[in-house]
Amino acid sequence: MEQITKREIFEKMSARFGVPNRMPMARAARFLHENGYTPNALHYARMLDLLRDLDEFLTVERQEGERDYTVILHGFSLEEDCPAQENEKRSLDEKEKDFLRAMVRKNTAESVFPAAQLSRWMQKEGRNCRQYGVSRMRTLIEMLPDVFAVCRDDGKGDILLSLREKELSPEEKEENRMRLYDFLYLPPRQMEVLSALINGGEGTRDVWQMLADALALSRREQKPEPQGETFLWEPEIETWDGNGVRLKLEKSGDLSLPPWMLVHCEKREKFLPKNVRALAFLPQKQLYTLEKWVNEGRKQPLDVMQGLIDSYETVRKSGDWPWEAEEVRLPFPLSSPLGERITLVLKRNRVPQKQPYILSRMEKKNGPSPVPKETPWPETWEEFARLPAASAAALQHLLDREGGNVPQAADFLRKIYGERRSALKKERNRVFLPLPLKNEDGEPVTAVFVPNRKTGGPLWLLHFVGSLKNPEDSLEKWAYMGKWQKNLGQLAAMAAPEPWDFSGSGRQNYVILREYLLHTFSRLYREGKVRESPRGACFHTGLKTEQGTDLFAFFVPAAPNPYGTRWTFSSFSPWEQARKKGIWEGEPPEKADYGQEEMPPYNPRGVIAPEYAHILVDNITRLPCEFLARCWEQDDAVRKLWQETAGFPRGSAAFRAQLRKIGGYLQKNPLLFREVCRRFDRAVQKTVSLLRDNPRWAVPTYYPTRQVMEWLVPLSLGGNGVDMALLLERTENGYTAPTVLTLPMAYMNTRLLGRMEDSWLTVDAVRVFLQREKAPDKEEIPC
Repeated sequence: MEQITKREIFEKMSARFGVPNRMPMARAARFLHENGYTPNALHYARMLDLLRDLDEFLTVERQEGERDYTVILHGFSLEEDCPAQENEKRSLDEKEKDFLRAMVRKNTAESVFPAAQLSRWMQKEGRNCRQYGVSRMRTLIEMLPDVFAVCRDDGKGDILLSLREKELSPEEKEENRMRLYDFLYLPPRQMEVLSALINGGEGTRDVWQMLADALALSRREQKPEPQGETFLWEPEIETWDGNGVRLKLEKSGDLSLPPWMLVHCEKREKFLPKNVRALAFLPQKQLYTLEKWVNEGRKQPLDVMQGLIDSYETVRKSGDWPWEAEEVRLPFPLSSPLGERITLVLKRNRVPQKQPYILSRMEKKNGPSPVPKETPWPETWEEFARLPAASAAALQHLLDREGGNVPQAADFLRKIYGERRSALKKERNRVFLPLPLKNEDGEPVTAVFVPNRKTGGPLWLLHFVGSLKNPEDSLEKWAYMGKWQKNLGQLAAMAAPEPWDFSGSGRQNYVILREYLLHTFSRLYREGKVRESPRGACFHTGLKTEQGTDLFAFFVPAAPNPYGTRWTFSSFSPWEQARKKGIWEGEPPEKADYGQEEMPPYNPRGVIAPEYAHILVDNITRLPCEFLARCWEQDDAVRKLWQETAGFPRGSAAFRAQLRKIGGYLQKNPLLFREVCRRFDRAVQKTVSLLRDNPRWAVPTYYPTRQVMEWLVPLSLGGNGVDMALLLERTENGYTAPTVLTLPMAYMNTRLLGRMEDSWLTVDAVRVFLQREKAPDKEEIPC
């Protein structure tokens, strides 16, 4: 390239960006393209060669660990008689800088914000893209070092900014100070306390000037009204530990003093601390008294500190903390052996640099907790609950099974609510309403409601319609388990290594282990193998350590609690450790027996008779989408219903509700239903042929719903390997297939009998199935 052209490019770039300057390669390339120096045919490699050819006034550096480059624009240094042109960066006047500061304070209260957000705010205020576009944002930030501070800049356009406060002149500071003198009187004692809050033990900030500047920046609604007597002022001032301050002002009665006087100052916590020890100072004497109240007369002492943590966690998650109150009463979850309720009384801590509260005393009341008053339910269904589309579809599906003159779901609930309103039962944040219906297994159906988060509507929302677990043999109704994830993590670490999650993301939720414990306890409770005594309870988990030692779950008596449980979880441990500690004596409890030894071997010559209506209509939501899409290629009505499912994510409530509509259409269309049955039967025949060659593909399983031992065989409906499990029950002539299970359901039921090894039903197989079901379709599915 000729020197005249290079000089021309340098003059335009230096006038546009300023010298010296750093910028991404994409910005320099875009500038050259906009000014006509590069044709459209130039791509990444040729653009890099062009920029390297301009080495007289710019340098191209490769970013460390990245494939991108940074362009450094400097002075033109080819000829000695032509000195480098150092253009001064343009700057904005003070009026424009004040406008930018006011704009940021108006749009966000965050201390850090992205540069892209700053660009959008400017466009809202009438600064168009030509004046402050994305391509000029970095240049604008470099022009205003006294307005914006760069918190992070990775050189690729991702910039995080913070707003610098305007540096006041001495005259402006003095003017603010005089305004504070005329507005507020600070007694010496209060001044000492305020200085300790703001500066701590070593800070030297001018408290007077900080208050004066904060008063000048306060909005009208943040200042006291002239006719008021008291006012709580929260100026934008931070304490030494990053919190705020709250000042209580009162009207001054002395005419020789300013109109307002500071009477009290305290630290304003912006957020509740993460633990109770950071919230309140706990004197050792008070903790000793609390432990004596709780554990006096108990052979098995309870963890008082854990009770404090649980009580505080409940309050912290609710977000309802009376910061303005001088005294806070905190209910304690553990009670005394006599059933006396304990309340903790926290008072404001007057010592600076300490926790905001101090445990001053405890109160104990005799007798059980008062019986809660009955909740006054609304008169009409419309005032009580809202009916989402997904829940309405699930209820309508159950109503259609009854046959006869089928009412609509909304009309049915309106009638039942009027007749059974007195039967409503509330537990914590759930409301239960028994319905005069039964599911396909013959179990009673219950409607479960949760709080409605939308304002201006009914109080509750129909969340679930179906059969609930028997509370008598439910582990969560029998004992308070505390933090599930923490306890399950301890059990998984003690047991032999085994995958307890279907997701391969590394995040441990222990879904498989939780379901395993719930079903194991239910079986043990029915068999009478859960051991209970006045001092504790325990049961066999069915798991072993890596050395082959059995693991047991231990519980202690529960104090009166809002969950209504008899026991509280204590620990998982081998039996010998519990015996050495003196917790338990004698022989350990037995493990669950599912009767797999009495189960006859699988007969590969047996005939399989599926229950098509229950599988293809009632459980249509369990079938693979690839199989469903191929079943109604010739039916226009059902194809239209199927096309509507494309707008919903797979597995969502709306997606399942749409599938139930298709199931209802199948039930009313015999010709189409027979065609779907034929397609399903072809897949079953393939499974029968596979089982005759290798009977080991039939896996014994325990079905918790019916509490029987049955067989699971693999089923391929979508054409991508095993994607379903067919449940088989033995009959005189062979086997009947009452239902199909998804692979996650099949694995969790079968895991109750032991670890799954050398089988088609493994965790890895389930993970492949889940990824295939949740991933977007790579090929177009015929509709």
